[in-house]
Amino acid sequence: MNRAFSYWKTIIWSAIMLIIFLLPANNLSKAPSVSGLSEFIHMFMFAVLTWSIIRERQVRASVKRPGSQIYISAVIFSLLFGVVVELLQKLSGFGRTAELMDVMFDLAGSLFAVVFILLYFRKVRHRFFKS
Repeated sequence: MNRAFSYWKTIIWSAIMLIIFLLPANNLSKAPSVSGLSEFIHMFMFAVLTWSIIRERQVRASVKRPGSQIYISAVIFSLLFGVVVELLQKLSGFGRTAELMDVMFDLAGSLFAVVFILLYFRKVRHRFFKS
């Protein structure tokens, strides 16, 4: 129980994502249509999910800088979560469809988060050693 609770931010964010991604299609048809908005939402939500996983694993491992295992496992978890969400959309009966492109944008968001974090730590390291 204690281990799962240490990932409470990731669990809450995942639940929010599930709620949003499993909304019935008729609710979504009322929203204004903006080109590329759906793709941006997928990328943003999965970037936040991946960042949350990496951050909470980093804190749990008590390391200043995440190792490659943390990055890889965060991307794999995010990708699997994206596949499960798409399957649930198809099986939900709410008029949603499973789309491979959504999974690709999920993966792109996860990879964006990893690159952003790596660049952040690179900048911090250079700033530290310049002094």
